Amino acid sequence: NWNPAQVDGNEVDTNNTIALTTGSVYDISEEGTPELNTNYATSVELISEDPQVVEIKLNPDAVWEDGTPITYRDYAATWGAMNGTNEAYQPASTAIWEEISAIEPIEGDFDFTVTFSAVNADWASIFADVPGILPAVVASTPEAFNTGYVTSPMPSSGPFMISDIDTTGQVVTLTRNPAWWGDVPK
Repeated sequence: NWNPAQVDGNEVDTNNTIALTTGSVYDISEEGTPELNTNYATSVELISEDPQVVEIKLNPDAVWEDGTPITYRDYAATWGAMNGTNEAYQPASTAIWEEISAIEPIEGDFDFTVTFSAVNADWASIFADVPGILPAVVASTPEAFNTGYVTSPMPSSGPFMISDIDTTGQVVTLTRNPAWWGDVPK
């Protein structure tokens, strides 16, 4: 399964293969701390400690490979698939997602808040690295989430995209994502 957030897709080979096709508001530094990735967000800020509320301002240039903007709707759909409230979804883990009580837009589609029902020191981890945030189209239904990407890759949000999967030869080809808005990678 090419959905790394789904229980059958959450394994090291899939995660390593798609790492260059995904991105998130945080990168993890060599020291193990989250660092803002400005390709995806202009700011991420803890604005309240009780209740714990995080404000995320997305980079409006960030898009999925088909040109669809990455918005709070993708975050809300990912939360809906990952929080464990709908047993039809088969997430690899509900950790931290299950502690979110609301994802609400502030202004437009790019500025929003994430409210947690309990204080969680590791909240930033769900916004970093693989699996990261899923396109709303992937997370909007249990069918799409669980089986929609068994044989084909999910849409890219990173500098590369999967352009070919040779199951016989066990070769996955990555090419530059033509919709990539950030610095050109090596």
